[in-house]
Amino acid sequence: MPLGNRRINIIITRRGAPQIGDDMEAFARMLNFVSARDTNRTALQVFRWVLQNSAQDISSSEMGRAVDMNRLTCLHHLKRMEELGIVRNVDGRYVVETESMEQYIDRLENEAKETFAALRQLAKKIDEKYARKEIKIR
Repeated sequence: MPLGNRRINIIITRRGAPQIGDDMEAFARMLNFVSARDTNRTALQVFRWVLQNSAQDISSSEMGRAVDMNRLTCLHHLKRMEELGIVRNVDGRYVVETESMEQYIDRLENEAKETFAALRQLAKKIDEKYARKEIKIR
């Protein structure tokens, strides 16, 4: 299922840059899912729980009980995961969208390639229409 019109920020890190936390935290940070404002690390708790229990669907209330967290906090993080295309909401219950995070990244990569191809076509049209004339310098 394509991601459609979604805004996804990917944090590009330099090779060799020190990693913060474990692989899951680094993955979530690179997707801009975990932020510095989340001092209690609730986003990472929800992300980790959802991935570890991906075979089941869950409501925000059930999630709150499972991770001992306020339902609205869980809902906030689940909605963010939905925006990223990691989960989808089916009648108030959240299910993981792909079989694996690697498959999720493959889907993101394909959509990014399609988006860049469309941008390239638009750029070409703009260049053809508004091409700057060569300026002679005296």
